[in-house]
Amino acid sequence: MSSFAWFFVSWFLLLGVPLLALGLTLALGLALLAVNMIAKLTKKLLCRRKNWVGER
Repeated sequence: MSSFAWFFVSWFLLLGVPLLALGLTLALGLALLAVNMIAKLTKKLLCRRKNWVGER
């Protein structure tokens, strides 16, 4: 039983750690993309508002 458990744990570590790292990197990348997009959108909105106010 203990040998089977060790086998399972070793496989879990071998497969789980890289998958976890991959998931974390993907999540970080998506978060950065979202922040970047939001920043761009806010910039566009601010520019439009400035232009609109300037035209008036």
